[in-house]
Amino acid sequence: MSIKLGDKVSRKIHVDSNGATVEHGPYTGTVTYIHPKGRYFMAVFQLKGGAVRECYPLAWVCPQCKNSYKKLTNKTEVKK
Repeated sequence: MSIKLGDKVSRKIHVDSNGATVEHGPYTGTVTYIHPKGRYFMAVFQLKGGAVRECYPLAWVCPQCKNSYKKLTNKTEVKK
């Protein structure tokens, strides 16, 4: 599934409250930004207290190593 600007997405929102991160939702928001290389997107959620913006990762492939982002975050090294 590919995400485009203006798409509606349903995601949980992470709120930092008194030093603890708490999940709320899921809420429906609108995609307002996509990283040029497709690494993440930003969605805006309209809540009672105002707009909340949050970024979420997208799957992408490292051009140098052909490993997925998930594997890279598990300490797989990228050779330059």
